[in-house]
Parts: sequence; C-alpha cells; structure tokens
Amino acid sequence: MMQRFSLHRKMASLNCAIGAVRWRNSCKLSPLLTVAPVRALIDEQTNIKGHFLPPHCPVTVCSRLQSEDGDLWEANANYYTNADGTVNLAKDHSVGGSYLGCEPMGLFWGLQPAPGGREGLRLRKKNVAYPYTVHISLLEGHVSPSEVHSTELAAVMNERWYMAPGVRRIDIRHNGLVGTLFLPPGPGPFPAILDLWGMGGGLVEYRSALLASRGYASLALAYIGHKELPAPHNRINVGSSYFKSAFRLLQDHHQVCADRIGIIGLSYGGYLTLQLGTQGDIKCLCCPLQPSCLICVNGPVGSVSKLSAPDGKTEQFEGEKKYWKYDDQGYVSFKDVSLPANLFSGHIVKIENITCPLMYIVGEDDLSMSSIESANLIEETLRAAGKSELFTRLSYPGAGHLIEPPYSPTSRMSLWSVKPQKLITLWGGHLAPHAAAQEDSWKKMLDFLERHLRDTETHRRQKTKRWTLWVCSDMADLLRLLLQVAEKAANVARVCRQEAPLFQLLVQEKIGEDKNKKFVQDFKTLADVVIQEMIRHDVGAQFPEMLDFIHGEESNKFENGLGESVTVTVCGTEEQTAALLATVLDGNHTAASLLARAIHQNPATIDTSTDGVTVPLSPSELGIWIDPIDATSQYIEGREEVLEDGHLCPSGLHCALVLIGVYLRSTGKPVMGVINQPFNYRDPAGRGWRGKHFWGVSCGDVNICSLNQRKFTSETRRGLSVVLSSSEKRVVKDTLTSLCGPEKVMYASGAGYKILCVIQGLADVYVLSEGSTFKWDSCAPHALLRALGGGVVDLNKSLQSSSGAQDQTELTYHQPYTECKGADRWANHGGLVAYRDSSQLHSVIAALKGKL
Repeated sequence: MMQRFSLHRKMASLNCAIGAVRWRNSCKLSPLLTVAPVRALIDEQTNIKGHFLPPHCPVTVCSRLQSEDGDLWEANANYYTNADGTVNLAKDHSVGGSYLGCEPMGLFWGLQPAPGGREGLRLRKKNVAYPYTVHISLLEGHVSPSEVHSTELAAVMNERWYMAPGVRRIDIRHNGLVGTLFLPPGPGPFPAILDLWGMGGGLVEYRSALLASRGYASLALAYIGHKELPAPHNRINVGSSYFKSAFRLLQDHHQVCADRIGIIGLSYGGYLTLQLGTQGDIKCLCCPLQPSCLICVNGPVGSVSKLSAPDGKTEQFEGEKKYWKYDDQGYVSFKDVSLPANLFSGHIVKIENITCPLMYIVGEDDLSMSSIESANLIEETLRAAGKSELFTRLSYPGAGHLIEPPYSPTSRMSLWSVKPQKLITLWGGHLAPHAAAQEDSWKKMLDFLERHLRDTETHRRQKTKRWTLWVCSDMADLLRLLLQVAEKAANVARVCRQEAPLFQLLVQEKIGEDKNKKFVQDFKTLADVVIQEMIRHDVGAQFPEMLDFIHGEESNKFENGLGESVTVTVCGTEEQTAALLATVLDGNHTAASLLARAIHQNPATIDTSTDGVTVPLSPSELGIWIDPIDATSQYIEGREEVLEDGHLCPSGLHCALVLIGVYLRSTGKPVMGVINQPFNYRDPAGRGWRGKHFWGVSCGDVNICSLNQRKFTSETRRGLSVVLSSSEKRVVKDTLTSLCGPEKVMYASGAGYKILCVIQGLADVYVLSEGSTFKWDSCAPHALLRALGGGVVDLNKSLQSSSGAQDQTELTYHQPYTECKGADRWANHGGLVAYRDSSQLHSVIAALKGKL
C-alpha cells in the first residue's frame, strides 16, 4: 500500500502559526489567530481558531490570495465569539459574508476576485512547485475586508500545496507528446492515471501533482492550445493515436504498473476518457490498451467533430453556433451543443463497449455541458448492455461544470477565447453546493481509484508487469480442467448406471439438514459424493488457492450397509481410492474398482476451442459450486425417453446433468460455467451412452459460449415459450398459458436441465416461483446465459422492483442466508426466472405482477 503524504506530519515544527496584535480594549492578552497545519496539501482541511477575544463580540475572519497573474482573490465570514472569548471555524457558524453556517474551509473555497479586479477570472495553479500563500486575518466587528477603516486584530499565513515533498515532476516531450509526468516518492511501481482536461487548453498540471501526492503516477497531457502542439490555438490538431501513445507511455514506464492505469477527464477530456475506454483492441508489448477504470467529470458523450486522423489532418472545432445561448449580460452557454440529441450519431462514443468501471460526476447546474443528459444516456446504454455494475453516478444539485479538487474556488463564469472574439463562458455552480460537491466527489474519486487501481489481492501478489498474461493463462487452464473433470464426472455417472448391483447399493436417503423439504422422497447417491470429491481433489491440486472455496451439494460422509460411517475422499492412487470405496460398498471390490478407474483416468478428448479464452481474473478471486448429478431422481429412475430433434425432454436420463459453476468471490457474479449431459444419446455402435458438454465465460467484455446465440427474426419467432416444473403453482401455469398459449407452456424435470433448455433455445424462459433450487443448481447455467446476453434473476425481487432492472435482481452466489440452516442457507428463496432476452423477461414479470 502506498504511503500517504501529509505535509504537516513532515513539518511538525511548523504545525501551528500564530499572529497577534493588541486588542484596543483592556484585555490582558493580545488576540491570537492560529491555523493548523500551516502547510497542507490543497485537499487537506485546515483548522482556524481565534483566541483571547472578548465574549459575544462580532468579528470577521478574512482570507486573501494573490494569483500568479497578480489578481487578488478574497473571502470573509462574520462570527460572534463564544463565552470563552474564542471563535472556532470548525464548529462555529458564520452569520454573514461569503458563506453562512458552519464551513471549516469556507475561507478557501469562498475566495472570489476582489472588487475592482478584472472580469472573467478563473483561479488555476500554473507552477505546482510553489504553493498558494493565503493571508488569513481576524478583524474587529462585522466588516468587509475592503473597508479602509477596518481594524486587524491578528493575522497568519497559510500555504496550500498541490505537490507533496518528494514528488517528482518530469517533462514529457516524446514522440510528439506534450505533457508532464508526476511520480510519487519511492521506487514504485505505482498505479497510474492519465489526466485529461477540457477545451480551455494548455498543460494543466495541478490535479496530476495532487494525485501523485496521493500515491499515483499521473500524466497531465496537453492536446490543444499549447505552443508545442500544432496550431491553431482553438483546434485539436492531434489524432486518436496521440492519446493512445500517452497511455502506452504510462504502460511502458518502469515505475508504473502496466495493468493498473485509470483515466480521468473533465469536460471535453471526459469525452476523450470515454473514447479511450472503448478501444481495448489496441495492443501494447504486454498489455492491451485497457484502462482499469474511468472517471468522467461533466463530460459529453460525443464530439461535435470526430478526432482528427492519426496523420494529423485537422477538423474544425467550433461547435454548432446555432446552439450557443447568450444571457442578458452577453455571457455564453455551450450546454445545448453537447446534448446527445444534437450530436451526430457517428460522433457518439460506443458506450456499450466500455469494459471497466466508470464513475460519472454530474454537476446539476452545469451551464457548459449537458451533463445530466449525458449521464442518463450512459446509464441507459450500459444497462441495456448488461453492464450496469460498471457504472457509478455521483450527482450534485447546485454544482456547476468545473468540479475540481476540494476547497478550490469556483468560477460561475470566466473568460474563454474563441478567435477572433473573446467570450465570457458560463460554467454554472453556486458557491456552497459546488464546494460541497468538490469535497464529496474527491473523496469518492480517491476511494474509487483505491478500489480499482490499488487495493486488490491480485495486485498485491503481482511480481511482474506480465500479470495479465499469466492470469489469462490460468483462466484458460481452469476452464480446460473443469471440462476435463466434468467429463470424468459423466463417466462416473455412467459407470454407476451400467452396473446394476453397484447402482442398487448407491442409493441413500437424505436426512436431517441435508434433506430437500420440497419432495416427499429425495436421494443422495454415492455417485454424487464421488463426483463432488473428485472435482474438489483435481481442482485443488492444480489451483490450491481455490481449495477452500469449492462448494458442493453433498456431505462426503457416507453410511454403508453395515452401519459404518465413512468419509469419502479421492486418494493419491487409483488403488487407494478403490480400497476406500470398497469400505462404502460393503466389500464389493469389483464395483469399487470400476468407480476408482473412472475417477483417476483422464478423458481422451478436451475441447480445444478454449485455447483462445482470455479472462483478466485470477483463480484466487474465484469460488466454485458443484452439483454432481442434477435431477438425481431422474438419474435413479433411469427412464430413456425418445427425444425429437428441437424439442426438450420432459423427464428421464436426458435431464441428469453435471454442473460446475465459477463465481467471483467479491461480488458473487457467475463468470464461468461447465455443463455435462452424461446421457445425451445412445452410441449407435452399442457402446453405451455418450455425453455432450456446454461451457460459457462471462466477465466484463469477454462473453464466450460453446453455443451460438440464436438469432430470431419476425418470421422465425412464433411467440414466447416457457418451461416449468409440473408441480408449479396453478396461478403461474394459468397466467403464463394466457400469455404464451397452451402449446408454448412446456414441462420438464431438473432445474439445471430447464435452464439448459433456455440456453439451447428450446424454451425462451424458465420460471420457478418456489425457493426449491440452490446455488449449485443455477450457478453454472447462469454463467452460460450471461455469456449469451441473458441471465437468471430472483423472481420475488423482480416482481417487487419498480424498474424491473435485472442487474439489481440477478442471482449471486457468494453470501448465504444466515437466518437459515443446512442446505437452506444456499437456497434461491425468491424463486427464479432464467432468460436469454431481456424483453421476454420483462413480458413474464409484467404478466406475473400482482398474481403472486
């Protein structure tokens, strides 16, 4: 974890500054004004106190700052002293002046150009190697700081820094790039940020300097209005390759974590941030151009003109002047220029292609950009793409366009040049709410960056910049392994059915907390236990970091016919496993040997299509749910149904499945699923049953499935079809029959098989109103559905949701129901709906609302 920098810790001897003048009455002690710390980073609070004052007397506290351009900025606040003769800005309330109420930092964010100064000023730090020096004074009475006859009782100076001690500033002039790189103290490597500002132009360094002071390497990049960039001043004369080169420069820097880079953009820089966030196909030496996170502050979703081509060809950028709006003073607002409805569709960022977390910050009083409308479009687009979990929205009433680091003065309007004319541009924002937005958003921005760039287990374990490569390799290896063990599991299931004496010995009735209360009779089989323990053994051997997070339906304690209790495990050799199983099987060594052979022999064929699977996750972030044999009752009964092509099987061996689902431990989202159907068809050569497997991966923008998404047209679609359990509630059956028609309501056995029917397109939706399924039933097929653009949602939550948003009601797999016991801790208590198309989900939910 990067060390945090606090200037007042490093300069303890300067922790308090005191100024004093003599009070004009008979007080024995002269008034004091203290400011602590005297030197601080710009985002640190400062405590201002007045001491040794008469009780209950009016005083004014003022602040003054001279900018690097020589302009004077000032603020003031009126207070009454307390009974003990003090005034404490951290606790006391201002009754007048630049702000009202308790505002500990009001003298800093309340700074405004002094009367008589130049029009259209905006305070921006140019040289971050030096601080702002703020003069703070205590005046007698409630007065304005500009009053000639006001009496100063005490005064003190306060330094406000953007750059902490030890931060390094490096000019970047490389391959046409114009920027400044700030590095925290120490050798690194550091997580990094590409820092983009708006059309005001120039090289703006102060936010990057502050981010480096908080432990991030940060590259402030100029792209318009800089003397070292192609002219003219108000035209972007660099192409998209310019910004990609800047990102690559960070990736290639030896003190930067190549796979931990975020992008922050304000205004037009926000548009560039969104644009870069959709271009992950650009390859670098070891990593793609794939940001880890994005922060967009009041940025548009599109540009009036596209970025220029990589060869530097210039495109005009002055916007559609018909959308410029002037107020009574002649100040201009560009807000309507960026309305999504006013942009050419080809100039709008393909938001649906974003694959990393995005924070969008909205100033609701923004008069320069259509931030609310842009945020709405982003939110709607990501929701439609099934990526709502990536989006974080912060919205601040009364805040304007220029949301900057905390305690910075804001300008509601300022001078902005568009040659040949000079304009005063409206930014919006009211002092107090805008200041509150800056303080709150900065804290949440840092938390967001910490979460996505620094504070992850995989990052702490990182040893090399090639993290992405070995993680992706691990995930492909995990998928291949799960396909292998699923086929081994299918072999075990088939062996148990082929040997009649063996099968008769296997059946054990579930009792106690393991019993599924839904059914009168429910069974646990040795095949279940053996498969579960075999998967645990094989996965744990290759990925020991996952061993404690491999969960199954069955207890591995088994009782044989002699009343002996045996714990079933997979041993190191086939012979050892056979000896253990023989104990369970009452000494039947032949049956035990058959099972042990199926457990220890690897299948001959592996799905080679998994070689191209690359998922940016580590197995140490994942857990596994196993259902060794789903639809156990169908497996035990062993009916062989005649299956027509393109139709589902209502019951029988066809419904029995091996399910292995992988979920993200932090969120519970299913990211990988493997389904094996051991009894898919009879071998025509008479060699017994043959199986079929299905798999899918869904993580970020990686959505791959062994099945293709079925494409429906108006000619091929003939209405909605639903699969149900035969024991489903009558009201559900009647409602869905009315919705779909009786021929489109089908019935089948096994929760996993019914979801597989949806995956295969044999049914559009599976509905279950009871809480009789469990995490192990749904995790694997859920991952496949997500890979196909669908999902599995909690039915009850969906019926109660006003918006019906599936991202808020989707099943997760990491948290038990603590109020329940045994298997019920992992039940899907709210029922479920499995779907491939969200419009079909909405139709079903709408039909069932008010019926359950």
